[in-house]
Amino acid sequence: MTTPCTRLEDMRFSDSAVKRLPHTAVSQMIRNRGIPIIYYVAPDQPSLSKFMLKPFSHLLTPYVMPPTINLDLVWHAGWFYTDADNPRSSWAGFMHDVSPSSSDFPSKSDIRNLSIIDMNPNDVSCIFSTLTFIGRQSKKLNLETACVTFDQPLWLKAVEIVMSTQLNIVCRLGAFHTIMSFLGSIGSIMDGSGLSEALQTCYGPNAIR
Repeated sequence: MTTPCTRLEDMRFSDSAVKRLPHTAVSQMIRNRGIPIIYYVAPDQPSLSKFMLKPFSHLLTPYVMPPTINLDLVWHAGWFYTDADNPRSSWAGFMHDVSPSSSDFPSKSDIRNLSIIDMNPNDVSCIFSTLTFIGRQSKKLNLETACVTFDQPLWLKAVEIVMSTQLNIVCRLGAFHTIMSFLGSIGSIMDGSGLSEALQTCYGPNAIR
């Protein structure tokens, strides 16, 4: 299949200029589209200074294992009761057998862009406004406790704000910053404790440096 060539004299060009969109400031674009800004007033004494860590043993009792853990144990126990005639099913097949009918499953995820906040992300008022907005959205969705993930520079400020304002929100530290904090503790906080030498027996000296 070939396409016939078009002669230059047969082509029609327009001399009219292409209409450009006018420049618009960000403040005009997000007007009446952003979340309300709530200014945060820091307390005289930081809330984290009054935070007391409890022994880890106190967090274990009373504790009820979630149902998903029980399903994991049942699936792993299948290794002890399997043979050539009755092989253990895969995780997907196991969940298909133990789960209720498909009509009981929640609907598909809905991903959409949220409102824009035209502020510096490091501003405590910006963080406070975001946390307040998340709290209101969680109530609309009938969520008992909202959970939001921050990177380390913002996580500490978010935790301080949540504790001082008593917001029902759990602030999680991003996985990357959690790992970096752990690796940093090996080389600085736990230096000389023998932790680095213990890990070298498993992973080698070069991997721990």
